[in-house]
Amino acid sequence: MELLSHPATVFAACAVTVVGALLLFFSLKRELAAFEARRNAESEARAEELSRLERRIVQLEQELEEERKNALARAAPPGQSMNLSKRSQALRMHRLGEPPDRIAQMLGLSRGEVDLLLKVHRAVLESVEAAGAGRQ
Repeated sequence: MELLSHPATVFAACAVTVVGALLLFFSLKRELAAFEARRNAESEARAEELSRLERRIVQLEQELEEERKNALARAAPPGQSMNLSKRSQALRMHRLGEPPDRIAQMLGLSRGEVDLLLKVHRAVLESVEAAGAGRQ
């Protein structure tokens, strides 16, 4: 028991406690520094990803706006319809072998308008041929 009450033993116990506390303190500082480095790296990675996503959003917005402009350019204005000149041009192009898609694109018409014109034209030709065959 005298050993525990000796001042050198008390001093040694205090010294060991202080050294242990210092080791724990520096270990904690090292872990905090590593944690902060990981947090900074993750934060930078998130910032880079966010920046990449923002650039992609801007790019998609530009593509969407371009597509809207193209769609508006392709759509015929509401007041515009097939006039006699376009009708004759469409029939001439059809006789030259142009497909309906190309005729519609070249004349600024819808594919449906061109198809309808060609159907009506065929029907008129058939009725004229039938009338001519009936007279003979």
